[in-house]
Amino acid sequence: MNLFTRVDLIRNLHYFSIGLFQKRHPECRLKVYDRKIANVSVRIYEPEESIDYEKKTVMIYFHGGGFLLGSIETYDQATYLLANLTRTILIAVEYRLAPEHRFPSGLEDCLSVSRELFKNGKNYQINSNRIIMSGDSAGGNLALVVSHSLINDGYKPYLLSLLYPSLQFFDFTLPSYRMYLKQNILGVLNENNLLSMVSLLSKNHIQITEDIFLNSHVSIDDKKKLYPFID
Repeated sequence: MNLFTRVDLIRNLHYFSIGLFQKRHPECRLKVYDRKIANVSVRIYEPEESIDYEKKTVMIYFHGGGFLLGSIETYDQATYLLANLTRTILIAVEYRLAPEHRFPSGLEDCLSVSRELFKNGKNYQINSNRIIMSGDSAGGNLALVVSHSLINDGYKPYLLSLLYPSLQFFDFTLPSYRMYLKQNILGVLNENNLLSMVSLLSKNHIQITEDIFLNSHVSIDDKKKLYPFID
């Protein structure tokens, strides 16, 4: 199956299994609205109760989906629930997806929104000293990378909240890959789809083979240098 066709199929399955049945609960007392920040579309979930400026906490959230699928629409119920449980102002970012937009397009969107909020928080009536960076799966990866970049720019996230983050493509022999990929995670993530995903994320869409599961994609020097960082 053509890689682009496979992505479309997975996106449709994802939408019809998750995104089609979104439900909000009015008793949660959240204001929900869409807008643009730094020319990037976001969805904002804001508690209706009044919150003192100094105590107002914001969560910037990046959805998962292997950098290929997902949206603020398909994640609406999850982010709505998270905003209700935490009573934070949750800002879900609609970053660009591969393969239509090559890496690092999606990352650049996440960086743009985050830098704008840290730099000009008062323009959005938020306290830049109380911004949480969060995301799940691929979104957890983005949250961590963005946080490192923010720290290098002199900004300090209030907290990192990473949900089952995808943090390394270095060692595919670890149990998290060996055990769970064969179980067709979430109904869509298996070895074949992972190979397709990595191929679409790579420069010029290089065809990635099963050799990656033997760590043949990592040089001996890189293995010596990076293994100490793998738990």
